[in-house]
Parts: sequence; C-alpha cells; structure tokens
Amino acid sequence: MSINLKENQLIAAELLSTGMSAKNVSDTLNIRPETLSRWRLQKEFIDEVNNKTESKCSYLEKRFLKLYHLSLSVVEDVLTNDEVSPNVRANTAMKYITNLGVDDTIKNKIVVKAEANHDSVKKVFDLIDELYAKCRKEAREEFSSVETKNEAD
Repeated sequence: MSINLKENQLIAAELLSTGMSAKNVSDTLNIRPETLSRWRLQKEFIDEVNNKTESKCSYLEKRFLKLYHLSLSVVEDVLTNDEVSPNVRANTAMKYITNLGVDDTIKNKIVVKAEANHDSVKKVFDLIDELYAKCRKEAREEFSSVETKNEAD
C-alpha cells in the first residue's frame, strides 16, 4: 500500500482492481472523471491498481486450483472405486468433464502457468481427453445395444 496516495485514491485503486469502470468509480467516489483520469496517469496510482489486481488474481487462482484438485480427488475416488458400477463411473467422468468445459484455452493457460510441470499437466489433460472420448464411445455403444434390444422385443 502506498503512503503517498490519499484515501480516495486508494479506494479508487481498489475499485478499479475489481473491474469497476472508471465512470462508476468516479460516480461512487463523487469525483470528477478528469480527476480519476489524472490519477490513472500517475505511476504510483498505476502501481497500486496493478498490485491490488495481481493480489486478487493470485488469491482467486489459488482458490480455483485448490477446488480443482479437490474435485479431481473426488472424481478419482469414484472412478477408481471398484464397488461403483462401470456405468456410474463412466457417467461421472463424462459429466465432470462436460460440466468442467475444459477447452484448449484453459489447457494452454494451465500448462503455461505450470512450466515446471508442463509434461505432467499436458499428460493429465491428454488422459482426460482420452477418457472422455472412450466414455462417450462406450455410452453410445451401450445406448445402441439397448435400442437394438428394445427394437427386438
């Protein structure tokens, strides 16, 4: 936190770091938009906004990764539990992956962020992709066999 910035500037930096628009910040603090524009040109103010933004992002990334790992553990427990039927395990895997919505953008961001574990992270996503494709294929085959059986009856 900067000791050279005034209280309103610190509040403005906090609000901007949350993604609030400059107009809304000006309205909230009851300051002129020109004043905020001047502040946004000052190195110390820019640094304060950047520090607050990075802090928020770091916190959110850590929480996301923690929840992600917990979710993976739960799914892994279901998928590796032999007492759980294969259909339930396949459905769990498909639902998890489908609802997670992992696309190449997310994969690339995680792989880039984890350069030290690049190969491991890439292998995990490749394995998830393979599992998803296999489960979809098996589900289609199972559905087709049920349809064929019903038509025969």
